[in-house]
Amino acid sequence: MRLPGNADGTVNTLKSVRLLREAYRRGVNYYDTAYVYHGGKSEVILGHAVKPFRDEVVISTKNPVGKEDTRKKWRERLDESIERLGGPPDILNFHFLSWDTFKKKCKPKRKGMLAEARKAQKEGLFGELALSSHDSPEGMIKLLDTGEFVGITLQYNLLDRVNEAVIEHAYKKGIAVIIMGPVGGGRLAAPSDKLRRLIPGGVRSTPEIALRFVLANRHVTCAISGMNERKQLTENLRTANMKKPLSAAEKRKVRAALEQIRKLSDLYCTGCGYCMPCPHGVNIPRNFSLMNMYRVWGLKDYARREYARLVKKDRGGLQAGKCKKCGRCVPLCPQNIDIIAQLAETHAALGGG
Repeated sequence: MRLPGNADGTVNTLKSVRLLREAYRRGVNYYDTAYVYHGGKSEVILGHAVKPFRDEVVISTKNPVGKEDTRKKWRERLDESIERLGGPPDILNFHFLSWDTFKKKCKPKRKGMLAEARKAQKEGLFGELALSSHDSPEGMIKLLDTGEFVGITLQYNLLDRVNEAVIEHAYKKGIAVIIMGPVGGGRLAAPSDKLRRLIPGGVRSTPEIALRFVLANRHVTCAISGMNERKQLTENLRTANMKKPLSAAEKRKVRAALEQIRKLSDLYCTGCGYCMPCPHGVNIPRNFSLMNMYRVWGLKDYARREYARLVKKDRGGLQAGKCKKCGRCVPLCPQNIDIIAQLAETHAALGGG
C-alpha cells in the first residue's frame, strides 16, 4: 500500500483514490493495508475508495501485537481500523507475528490476543483470521501448524527465496499464501539487463520478470505489489494477465540462473556479520550487499542510490569509502575475503567517481 504522495511526504488522497478505483475497474480485487500504514491514512483512504464496490473486493488489514499490548489495547486498535475502513475487513492479520510473540502474547487463554480475536470474530467484526510474518522459516511453519490461521502473508521474490519451504507447507495444509515484496520492496523496480535476460527473448522490464517468477510458483495464492502511479499499475496488470507466467522450460532456466547468482553472491559475502562492528562505523555487510546488487544482479541504479544514503553511523552505518584500512575486520572473516580491497572496489563502483 505505497500510495501516491505529496512533496511534503503526506499522502495525496485524490490521486490515491483514483488509482485504487482504477485498479478495481481493471480487475484488482484484493487490497492489503494495515493499522500503521501511512500513519493510519491508508485504511481511511482505502475505505473511502472502495465504498462504491465494497462487496466485490477483499479487504485485508493488519493489527500488530506489541510487547506492552493488552487485550483491551489490541481491541481498541481493531475498532479504530473498522471505523477507518467504513466496516469490518474480510481478513484480519496478526501483524509482523513471530512464533515467540505468538506463544507469549497470543496463546494465553485469558490474557492472550488470540482469545480477543476469536471473540471479535464471533461478533462479526472481521471475516477470517490470518497473519503476516518476517520470522524464520521454522518459526512460520510452527505458526501455521497451530491451525489458527487461514492465510499467511510473507516475503518472497527473486532476491529472497528463503521462504519457499514455508510456502509449500502452507499450500499442503490448505492455507492461503499472500506474497509481499514480489518486486523486492522496490529493489527489483530498478532496471537490470542481467535479470531481463533470464528468460529467452527477454522481458520488457525487471518488475515483469520479478512478478512472473512469483506468480509462476503454483503454491502462491496472491501477490501484493505496492503501486503509487498508473504506469506501475498498468505494467503489473499486463504481467498478471498472462495466461502462463513462466513455461516449464523458462522455470528451469530461471532457477538454474538464480542458483548460479546465489553462489556468486555468497562468494563475495554471505552477510554473516562476523566482521562487525567496525571501529570506524563502516557497515561492511551492507556495503557488500549493495555491491552484490551492482555486480551480481545488475541493479546498478538501486545500488548507487542506496549507497549514497550510508552517511550516518547510527542510521545504516557508513560507506565503504570511510574505511581507514586498520585491518581489524580481515582476520574475522570466515571466507577470507580481502575486506579492505573489496571495500575500495565497492566505493569506486558505487560512489567513488
